[in-house]
Amino acid sequence: TIRGIHITEASNYGVMGYEVENGVFENLQFTKGHDGIHLRGAKNLIIRNCSFETGDDCIAGGFWTNTSIKDCYLNSTCNGIRIIYPVYDLEIARCKIEGPGHYPQPHLPKLSGKMLAAVIVQPGAWWPAVGGVEDVHIHDLDIDNVRCAFASDLKANTWSKSLVIERIKAKNVNYAALQIESWK
Repeated sequence: TIRGIHITEASNYGVMGYEVENGVFENLQFTKGHDGIHLRGAKNLIIRNCSFETGDDCIAGGFWTNTSIKDCYLNSTCNGIRIIYPVYDLEIARCKIEGPGHYPQPHLPKLSGKMLAAVIVQPGAWWPAVGGVEDVHIHDLDIDNVRCAFASDLKANTWSKSLVIERIKAKNVNYAALQIESWK
């Protein structure tokens, strides 16, 4: 369990983890820098009651099983939540996700304006990955001032099954409320 930490201007990741099991991240506050939490491999993970105001993705990663992200405040110049590898049994609930980012993207300081996506699911985005996006439940989000509320981009050898999005309040979306792509 990591609890009650405030990090300002992390050089790359506030928290970077590999193969995390039975992890709880709660009451964390990250401002500036790059990603808030970036996890590559997690099982039985809880992220709750956190505030991330980052220049890059607030929460990112994948290869997650049984993960819960609840009651968080996410503000970014990039994405609120970015899934870049397969995930199974993921719940994202009761989060406030809003742009524009309070802090610039460290590598692209001219990138400004609305947050790119509140939630983007793109397994295999960084390099080839085999696996799915399965049993994902996204609900009760409050989204404001983003280019896209929800985006999904499936790459080769990835798939999506049982993805439920409901009770979303989104305003000031200037590109697309929902964007789905597949390059298979």
